[in-house]
Amino acid sequence: MILSVVLPAVMVVVVILIVFAVIGTSRSTPTQDAQDAVARERRAARRAERARRKTERD
Repeated sequence: MILSVVLPAVMVVVVILIVFAVIGTSRSTPTQDAQDAVARERRAARRAERARRKTERD
């Protein structure tokens, strides 16, 4: 009898916690955005450097 009341309540709490966890991990912080921008810049610079070296060789 007690389980039929407690179990749904516990399930609701668990679902709410999971929803908050998903929302928290999907948000990006300004620091993370800045790090992503730096990484994109580095990748672009590497790509440009590779292309420059390739044209020098050819």
